[in-house]
Amino acid sequence: MSGVEDLKADPNMWVVTPEECLKRCRALEPDYELRMHPLLGGLPPELSWQSLHLFADRVLPQLEAEGLRSRR
Repeated sequence: MSGVEDLKADPNMWVVTPEECLKRCRALEPDYELRMHPLLGGLPPELSWQSLHLFADRVLPQLEAEGLRSRR
């Protein structure tokens, strides 16, 4: 993979906004395991950290509020 456009073209990768991520998560099967690969595609660490914080601040709380997050 050489960049963000390549990542977006891969159906197994999600390059999405928090709202798009929530929409996709709501459509997943209950036993689906969501995995994150923040450095995939050679993304700079600063951008990767921003993405992780965005997920933690805007996606996880909503998933928890909707009962869609399982703690293991």
